[in-house]
Amino acid sequence: MSAKDRIIRQVDKLFSGEISTSDFCAFFEETIKFDLAPGDFPGDEVEILEELFDVVALFSPRYRSDRTLTGFKNEEQVRRAVLNACTRLGWWDGD
Repeated sequence: MSAKDRIIRQVDKLFSGEISTSDFCAFFEETIKFDLAPGDFPGDEVEILEELFDVVALFSPRYRSDRTLTGFKNEEQVRRAVLNACTRLGWWDGD
């Protein structure tokens, strides 16, 4: 199965509730860091995936907006970033 197909499958699982945001983030980070081969994605798609990686890498399941630490992302922010990336990639039709 291609990296693209694995990512799309995990996105489906994330939004169907089969996996948690933490599990998706761990999967996505590992896939981007270790499982991509040159040519898996065209350059414009790589840029979008890198932007998503930047959000996913900052996910904190213990995020609290009242803390002084900044930069961490909560579950809603990660899910919004995933939807945005999938829409831009043409992987999500809004349903």
